[in-house]
Amino acid sequence: DYTIPNSHNRSIFSSIFAKTIAAFMESLDDFLLYCHDPLQLLLLIRVVCMHNSIMQQKRVHCLDSFFDRVNMALWPKFKSLMEGHITSIAQATPNTNKKGNNKPHFCAIRFGEFSAALYLLNKGYHDEILNAHSRKLRTEVDKLLVRCASRITQPKFQLIYLINNYHAIIELLEHRNAAGAEDHIHFQQTMVSQVALYV
Repeated sequence: DYTIPNSHNRSIFSSIFAKTIAAFMESLDDFLLYCHDPLQLLLLIRVVCMHNSIMQQKRVHCLDSFFDRVNMALWPKFKSLMEGHITSIAQATPNTNKKGNNKPHFCAIRFGEFSAALYLLNKGYHDEILNAHSRKLRTEVDKLLVRCASRITQPKFQLIYLINNYHAIIELLEHRNAAGAEDHIHFQQTMVSQVALYV
């Protein structure tokens, strides 16, 4: 009975499934080596969390250490990929036309989609690690858009450029059922302030 958390049962379980678990962990390590998608990792983290929760509800503790090992493999890789995204945006070179452009920057579109996915996958979890990285990413996207706008010669068109980008992000978040997210509130407030300057 694996619902009884004693050392004897754990020993029996380990002797039977040790090779299977080792093969799985090796396969996971190979996967993580070539994985560059933080959303894919976050989805895996949520699946692991759900399975762990089910096992806990059923008082089956034989896989506790296994779930811990999987999480210890997934979370550092997730953080590393998020930090890579943040650094990439921070180092991005603005390529805005000096006369201005009404089209939103492609980074604004991608950020809107990415932010909505992070929000939905964090709903009900409120992981502070995820929230902290999300805020850092938002800050760098904000700075990138301001850098892009600064290349436009006329202040009026700078404001138009920023308003269009903020509006695009807000629309994407609302379309993806992420209205009310921190990013949604932030860019709404930022857009309102830019509109006030334009008017």
